[in-house]
Amino acid sequence: NNDLWNVSKKKSINAPHIITSSNIWSIMLNILSVLIGSYRYNFLIKIGKSFKIIKYS
Repeated sequence: NNDLWNVSKKKSINAPHIITSSNIWSIMLNILSVLIGSYRYNFLIKIGKSFKIIKYS
């Protein structure tokens, strides 16, 4: 009975840890995709501006 309680205690300790670590990963991936997205967006704006400069000049 005591062993069973220890096992369930370990499981309950491990489970949230797995959840939080996967959440951290998903948050990190979201931040990464946002950073990459904004970088691409800025890059596209720069290309657009340079095209406008070429057009006008």
